[in-house]
Amino acid sequence: MKKFFCAILIAFASLSAQAQVNVIEQPISHYILEDFTIGLIYMKDGVISRGALNYNSVTEEMLFKDKGRILAIGKSEVDLVDTVVVGGKLFYPYQGKFLEIAYKKDGTELQVEHKCRVIEPPKPSAFGTTTETANSKSYTNLTANGMFYALKLPEGFRVVPFKYYWFREGDKMTKVINTRQLAKYFSKDKAKYDRYMKENKVSFNKAEEITALVKHMME
Repeated sequence: MKKFFCAILIAFASLSAQAQVNVIEQPISHYILEDFTIGLIYMKDGVISRGALNYNSVTEEMLFKDKGRILAIGKSEVDLVDTVVVGGKLFYPYQGKFLEIAYKKDGTELQVEHKCRVIEPPKPSAFGTTTETANSKSYTNLTANGMFYALKLPEGFRVVPFKYYWFREGDKMTKVINTRQLAKYFSKDKAKYDRYMKENKVSFNKAEEITALVKHMME
């Protein structure tokens, strides 16, 4: 898929008069939102653009629709963006991708890195069994062919969404990839953390549950 970042202003201008976009009923597990939704991109030069946006957690790109085409803000252009607001979510660019701002208090931000693992359809193997793979070579080919930009993946493919988290304190960014590292981040309040984890079911891959935990810890 080609990346037409230079076309984004034209695309958003043509969409700005629209009150809504069509809603696709089927859930889209490899996208953050269920459908492309009207949102705003705030550029660092002060320009504000409006269009139908969504974030793809497989390719880790902010995508927008233009006359039926799905286009992306290229990795090299991400740094030109200040913030993106879509579907009630706020995103900041970081290291060529976008992180969702889930919670802010007293100069500390909890940011969510949305990711997704692709499982290919089972393939025949020895003794009549089948195996599922996430082969990097075929993944690259499928990305180049634009498959992951479609709203629905071909039959047999599975996606497994997962999350990483970042704590931003000024210019310092701390990455957390599992509950062990999260516990270490709150080690100064270990008793409070352990008590909350004992009393609540917290899934590391559910951002709303991690956000509730972080909010509790920072109160």
